Amino acid sequence: MKKMRRLLLWYGLLTKRQLKRPAYLALLLLVPLLALAVALSVRQDSGIVTVAVACEDPADPVSAAAVDRLLSGKSVLRFLTCAEAEDAKNAVIHGEADAAWIFRADTGEMLERYVQKGRGTIVTVIEREDNVFLKLAREKLYAAVYPDLSYTMFRRFLETLPGASQLLGEQELRGYYESGTMDEEIVHFAYADGSEVQNADSYLVAPLRGLLSLLIVLCGLASGMYCFREEREETFVWLPAGKRRLLPLVSHMTAIFPVAAAVLLALTVGGLLANPVYELLLMLCFSMASAAFCELIRSFCPSEAQMGALIPVLMVAMLVLCPVFLNFRLLRPVQYLLPPFYYLNAVHSAAYLCGMMLYTAAAVVLAMVFSGMKRRRA
Repeated sequence: MKKMRRLLLWYGLLTKRQLKRPAYLALLLLVPLLALAVALSVRQDSGIVTVAVACEDPADPVSAAAVDRLLSGKSVLRFLTCAEAEDAKNAVIHGEADAAWIFRADTGEMLERYVQKGRGTIVTVIEREDNVFLKLAREKLYAAVYPDLSYTMFRRFLETLPGASQLLGEQELRGYYESGTMDEEIVHFAYADGSEVQNADSYLVAPLRGLLSLLIVLCGLASGMYCFREEREETFVWLPAGKRRLLPLVSHMTAIFPVAAAVLLALTVGGLLANPVYELLLMLCFSMASAAFCELIRSFCPSEAQMGALIPVLMVAMLVLCPVFLNFRLLRPVQYLLPPFYYLNAVHSAAYLCGMMLYTAAAVVLAMVFSGMKRRRA
């Protein structure tokens, strides 16, 4: 019990020492600022593609219904409504929009022609360039037009039946058509562990967890640079050799744990925590893995200056190779060396949590070995 109290006292003093460093306080402050910036960006009218939408005849019920489908609901597309077709064209010309979708005045008639003859221009699409995002955006356009196209095909088929056109009116046809439609998903999205994907989550919120995880590692790397200075100044020379060998690792933890707690709070406020107990365990393991990684990097670097030069390279590598924005399958062996890779994948797969524990143990052993070798050379 006495040793436990002494350990907690040491931990408290080392944490207090971290909080007195202006650079560490600045990193700690970045957590709520980053979360706030992402939250504010989500509230803004934003999208990966901006589309200007206009109707040549706003009174046309078919085109008006299609535009209403486009504008209703959440989407990764940003829509600009234009009163005139010329305004939509100018939005593309002046760079205010990536594409313009202009519904023809005779949209209903063109749907009839398309069903009868297999051709007909329903929407005029104007684009600055043709890329993957715009091709995917056109799928959204087709989905908006499809209900009217499907109903037109249904009505045309019934009209080919003897006496059907005389027995059924437009309202009855619409009723029969809608009674046969089903509001069910034919594609079900789930993560590897079976948990469902929340479609309500904005695509802008998704990278928040990855960015905050990089900030945790950055705090550990900053602690590693402070350890170089303390060794040079022989701040803890009076400690026994065994305890002094573990002191940098403990110091990294005192730098990481407050930031990790702030990250958990930010994720909770952002509504990104699915299972609080699992998330707490995951963050604890990730914090220890990050501390072990930072000490391993420090054991490789002969000086504070070289570690400072290596930090930007490591941050860029983790940003690109870890699934912060995109999940690349290239260079998988290199990804296994980075703690955020395990953390971000372990959110939806417990197998990566076990891998992160093994990674932490291996990193601690290697860090102790290389640190001992470096001390003997010195």
